[in-house]
Amino acid sequence: MTDIEELFIESLKDLRAKIEDPKKYNNLKASGVLRLLLMDDNPLLHQANRLHRIPINFVTRKTRTIKPFPGLLFSEGIVPVENENLKDLETLKLDHFLEKVCLIYHTNVYTVKDIIKINAHIKGGVHAGKPKDLIEKEALNLSAYGPSVGYKEGAPMDMVVSLIYPISKIVTKSLETLENKIIEKYK
Repeated sequence: MTDIEELFIESLKDLRAKIEDPKKYNNLKASGVLRLLLMDDNPLLHQANRLHRIPINFVTRKTRTIKPFPGLLFSEGIVPVENENLKDLETLKLDHFLEKVCLIYHTNVYTVKDIIKINAHIKGGVHAGKPKDLIEKEALNLSAYGPSVGYKEGAPMDMVVSLIYPISKIVTKSLETLENKIIEKYK
């Protein structure tokens, strides 16, 4: 197994372990793993898949198109549920998955990419930083003053951090085929 393939396999294991116990710290650390897998300049997903050329698709729920307005707080589940009607699902390539809207707060629209970036680069998933623009500042306001969400028996957490859980569920499911191909190759 190459170093890149091993890093890919271990990163997926780490991501699964983090979402098995979806508390705030684990979700923040999961955002760093998501960034490594999907968003770095040369995402680990692409590096690991270079030899295998497995088509990677992210299956999500279709979401409604909502026009942002002041005072709005809107988030819709993006993780497919078991036995969901296929007409309610969409299959996306990585770039479209990263651009999928998963939160609207006031007039700000947050994509999967925004949520990963804010958690990884501002809230401490990779490093704790300062918000650079309005969308990041508003995300921190929502974290501080907005509603809390909880998964399983975990403690409730702010909406911005909590969205890492469903994103991680989609990513781990979507990368299983490549993961299995790599593991099979070296058995």
